[in-house]
Amino acid sequence: MDHLKVIHGDLSAFQEEIQSVHHVVRTLETKLGRLAYTQDHTTRGIHELCEFSKRLDRSPKPILLRVTASTPLPAIESSEGITRTASLPSGSEPVSPVAQSP
Repeated sequence: MDHLKVIHGDLSAFQEEIQSVHHVVRTLETKLGRLAYTQDHTTRGIHELCEFSKRLDRSPKPILLRVTASTPLPAIESSEGITRTASLPSGSEPVSPVAQSP
């Protein structure tokens, strides 16, 4: 009879170990699922970024305006010989500084 108790004890310990391994496997499965979701999300984001970049490459180039010292500048800037280049999207019209005043 003592052999049956030993075997029963061994089986109980083995069952606990199996449950522990099962728990570890489920935890890893959950973590892998989250990782796969994050990777899919990142891949979609990179794809969207590439598509946006392609659309920018195909779009008409922006209109470049030259602003010289004779153009009125905001009060915080000095007007001594400054030349600036501004980029506007195509189809945009420059707004005069007078039209911007309230």
